[in-house]
Order: sequence, then C-alpha cells, then structure tokens
Amino acid sequence: MSRDHTALEQVRQQQQLLNGELAHRIKNILTMVQSIASQTMRDAPSPEEASADFAPASPPWGVRPTC
Repeated sequence: MSRDHTALEQVRQQQQLLNGELAHRIKNILTMVQSIASQTMRDAPSPEEASADFAPASPPWGVRPTC
C-alpha cells in the first residue's frame, strides 16, 4: 500500500507541474495577443479599421499556421 501511495503522490506532483507550465504558457500567449491588439488599435484611424486589421491576424482557435 505504501508503494501505491508513493506512485499516486508522484503522479499528483507531475500533474501540478504540468498545470503550472500550461498556465504560464497561456499567460504568455494572452500577453502576446494583447500586445498585438494594442499595436493594431494604436495605429488604426478608427475602431472599425482596427477590428478589420486585427481579425485576419487572429486565426480561428485550433487552426495551425501552414508556414
């Protein structure tokens, strides 16, 4: 029973580590998107043009670039 508890604890620790890494990467991605949006808004003459300029730069979720 002690071995089962140790294995379970190792899995739990690994899951916590992976969840932390995922949260960190998501924050980085959102920061990048916010930066791109801010630059787009700053340079656009109107909100409508900013929206039109930003939309092509943001592909639908789950779509990978083909470069």
